[in-house]
Amino acid sequence: MKNEKIKKIKIEFTDRYQATGIPYPDENSCDKCEGMGVYPEKKETLNEEACKSPTGRLLIIGQKEKDGSPCKEDDYVFVQCPFCNGSRKKTKHLKDEK
Repeated sequence: MKNEKIKKIKIEFTDRYQATGIPYPDENSCDKCEGMGVYPEKKETLNEEACKSPTGRLLIIGQKEKDGSPCKEDDYVFVQCPFCNGSRKKTKHLKDEK
């Protein structure tokens, strides 16, 4: 053990904001997508999440089958945030104003 050399390596961590070039969230950022404009959703819960959205629909971002459904090999898909419409900022909805 004494004669073994220790190899140093450099590890660099990048978060989703640095990786995409999107500014970090602030107090005006959408809470649902955490200021990203998109978020991952399990394909099994897409219908349930669509019902919770202000429009009743979700826009799938990324690879889809010809019929518009998520690719069968993916467990998650990215959807455009229906609460900020991808703007990454908080918005008021009719449901919120009641």
